[in-house]
Amino acid sequence: VLLIVMDDFGTGQFAPMVKDLELEDLDPGFLAYTDRLEEEFAYNKQAALKAAKRAMPFMDELAEEGILFSQAFAGSNLCSPARQAILTATSPARWGAYRNIDVNPVGLPQGSSLALIFQEAGYRTGFFGKWHLGSKDPKLKESVLAAGGSEQDLLDAGYLGSAKWDHHPFNHGFGDYFGYNLWECPYYDSNLIWDNFHHIGNKHKYNTDLFTDKAIGFMQRAIKEELPFLVELAYHSIHIPLTEKAPEPYQIFDTGSPPVDLLYSHIYGVDVSVRRIVDMLKAHGEWENTILFFTSDNGATCKAGDGDLSLIPGNGAFRGHKGQMFLGGIRVPLLMVWPKEIKDGQVLDPVVSVMDIMPTALAAADLPFPDRTDGKSLLPLLEDPDATIHEHLFFAGIHAAAWGYSDQQVIGHAQTRRNLSPGAWVMLDDENLLRFTGSLDAGLMKTEPEGRP
Repeated sequence: VLLIVMDDFGTGQFAPMVKDLELEDLDPGFLAYTDRLEEEFAYNKQAALKAAKRAMPFMDELAEEGILFSQAFAGSNLCSPARQAILTATSPARWGAYRNIDVNPVGLPQGSSLALIFQEAGYRTGFFGKWHLGSKDPKLKESVLAAGGSEQDLLDAGYLGSAKWDHHPFNHGFGDYFGYNLWECPYYDSNLIWDNFHHIGNKHKYNTDLFTDKAIGFMQRAIKEELPFLVELAYHSIHIPLTEKAPEPYQIFDTGSPPVDLLYSHIYGVDVSVRRIVDMLKAHGEWENTILFFTSDNGATCKAGDGDLSLIPGNGAFRGHKGQMFLGGIRVPLLMVWPKEIKDGQVLDPVVSVMDIMPTALAAADLPFPDRTDGKSLLPLLEDPDATIHEHLFFAGIHAAAWGYSDQQVIGHAQTRRNLSPGAWVMLDDENLLRFTGSLDAGLMKTEPEGRP
């Protein structure tokens, strides 16, 4: 079982979903924002859309062999609760997780990670990349400061990327861990990364390649031992800050806009990594019996650089972005490939969720999963492509402009004021969506400076 999760990656940035997308299909608000850009930030919209269409040629190939879900949803519009939802197959609202900071004191509730079921069944289980599920290690902080260390010494010891013992992947079904417990990770020269319980220090290698290498090595060891495996590979791409170029082999774009070229080179780097993994599995004769899921934690921010520049096509036709309860914040790409059971590429329209990934993987492995989950197995769709998986989905959290191009509508600094944003909830089915947004305070948004009920 192989689960690949990108970070802040939108449906408009996933090549198999944008083949027929045209500029006039995009969110009018995003197009209007782009038209208002000052000359130094302006770019060719058509060139940016073309870059999105050609950034993942291998994922285009895989989509011809698997199932692409046209109506797939995240568990949340923000990354930490969204990642809770993937591993627990349960809405983070049930744990009281509405924002990233709500997850810090809880992590994954004990016993809730479905990776535990794979581990107990004898699978080798490994997690590589962004964890972002819980608090930093307080014992590390105490020991460094007690020894007279400074705040810089604490950073050098890897504190920002650490995880406290009961929030560590080892306690949630993973026997191997190579990653970081933070919202972002520098693409190069990161000192956030931990190898199980060992802080590895400053690692110079490009993190997409680094996490891929570690995951491939883990899978090869499991194959050599003739053990089945569960791997989650959670890339940092394409979370900001997007200021560093991807390695030269991935710089295949020349749109006339350095930010556009930079963004899609990082996406292409992930595509090359997925090809490397699949090639390795084929070389070992394991590809036919591997079930692969490719998705994102939440909708795109659409951003490049470390500022306010947002790039087309973002979330495609869907309004809004990460942090909002518009479709742009909660719609995500989802591709399932299983060569042994899925012979031809299909695009299926039923409403599905990333919460369905672990139940589907457990069902494919003929392992039980608990009734308490909100996620369901997607395997019935192999027999009946029109089967209903969810009568409805629900979401609860904040409705904030801080994570995308809407931040220009905020009075003051959007990130520092984001928790003043109203709460909101959404319920939806195949055809309808009901959204409730709470009161908007005066003095927060330029569009409604007096606030509103």
